Amino acid sequence: MAIDLKVAKLLCSRLCHDLISPASAVNAGLELMEEQPGTDDAQDLISRSAKQVTRRLAFYRSAFGAGGVTTLSEARDLAAGLLADGNVVLDWPGDEGGPVSTVGAAMLLNLILVAVDTLPRGGAVSVRLAVLDEGIGAALTMSGDGARLGEDMSRAIGTDMDEAELTVGNVPAYLLRRLAGDAGVSIEITADAGGEVRLAALLPAAE
Repeated sequence: MAIDLKVAKLLCSRLCHDLISPASAVNAGLELMEEQPGTDDAQDLISRSAKQVTRRLAFYRSAFGAGGVTTLSEARDLAAGLLADGNVVLDWPGDEGGPVSTVGAAMLLNLILVAVDTLPRGGAVSVRLAVLDEGIGAALTMSGDGARLGEDMSRAIGTDMDEAELTVGNVPAYLLRRLAGDAGVSIEITADAGGEVRLAALLPAAE
């Protein structure tokens, strides 16, 4: 899959955007330690923030990078790590932990990113998987106050959005569509008045 330079830049910007907060917190903790040596609060801040940076880097390596995880259980662990310190709860029982292609794993992780963006006030992301003859069926349900998939995200997933319209916010949705297109599958989007948004896709299984 060939990616335009602008898309690559936006993906890098998204990665940096999500890393800057915990990285800055590590720096703040170090400065606090210099001012107040031996402070437990500073050590806790550094430890917590460093773990957050590590978890986010691991997630984005597989979501945006060329290589990545090869099992559904690994993808679940990455998603759990990404959401560990936020206001979005992950409901992913992990009954199916078998192999998945790197493209399938990348699709699933970008589905998670899109899912989180539908919950501006927090909520829950439910992930259910089913191993089928033609691949792995993935269904994500997002519920929470104000849950919605923005029009630009929907267009990025479902149509050939002009790259001039791409932003740091919707570029994961665009990458998801490109990955799905290369795999010959589509992303289904449904929403209801009860405050739920659902995404479904067929993930390529491991060869």
